[in-house]
Amino acid sequence: ALVSQLGKSLANEEAVLMGNFLVNGKELDALLVRRKSISVIELKDYRGLIHFSENDDWFADEAVVIGGNQRNPFHQVRNNKFAVLERLSSGWTTSGGNGQKPPHWGHISGVVVFSGPAKFDERLPGSISPWFHITDLAGIGQKVSLLSSPCIDLNPNEIRKCSDLIADVRAASPP
Repeated sequence: ALVSQLGKSLANEEAVLMGNFLVNGKELDALLVRRKSISVIELKDYRGLIHFSENDDWFADEAVVIGGNQRNPFHQVRNNKFAVLERLSSGWTTSGGNGQKPPHWGHISGVVVFSGPAKFDERLPGSISPWFHITDLAGIGQKVSLLSSPCIDLNPNEIRKCSDLIADVRAASPP
């Protein structure tokens, strides 16, 4: 379902979607690499009214939303984001000595996607709202199509380079 939703919105652009893998000991549901954004995607099988907390439990209606082995989905996505950031930072080299700076990996975004339908009416704190997002499966295509960072601008070769760096991790990870 995720592939289908993303395919509709991203059909006309270069993008790589990777799923269900480990990076630096963190289990990721999905990673989407596009020209102007890199997004860690965490899938949650909940629906209803979503109650967010930066440091406490999340709820979908009255059910506690599990954040893997983390306190909540925000902590889970943040930790996964930094695992990807560390991997890309340590593996990225500029070729040819052309002085081109690597992308600013701190601009990797995170998205929690509920199987839905889900409704989220709260405002995220200003310190996380530029990079952290919440949506349901029906809204994921539109959400990621709007994600863009002025500090990430990958050409098709660099998009593949990002996925190759992560794929190296996947190859080294136990099944």
